[in-house]
Amino acid sequence: MPIHPSRREFALALAAAAAAACAPRARVEAPSSVPTPTTPSTVTSAPGPDPSPPGTDELVAFIRKRYGAVVPAEQLAQLPKPVGHVLQLSERLRKVPLPNDVDPFSVCPAKVGSAP
Repeated sequence: MPIHPSRREFALALAAAAAAACAPRARVEAPSSVPTPTTPSTVTSAPGPDPSPPGTDELVAFIRKRYGAVVPAEQLAQLPKPVGHVLQLSERLRKVPLPNDVDPFSVCPAKVGSAP
């Protein structure tokens, strides 16, 4: 996503973040069989792109259904990458420990009796 996103890109990222917060967590089950490890000499292809986080496909489908009529097709094709990025960021935020006495925002109280 660019440093200065357009309003449409910002709204799309905001919708993805809101959908990520509301969506149920995907359950990932371990495979039943353990694959055999490969040595570097037996690897024939380069590793693929980073796998998208769980729930990306569901959120992309939700966004396509909700906003598909107004968002151009080329932007819809690019949805999985920013949605996956938002999901990765939300997961990183969930891992940040917050003690019980930390407020989520700062409060700047006004002085009583002072004129502006």
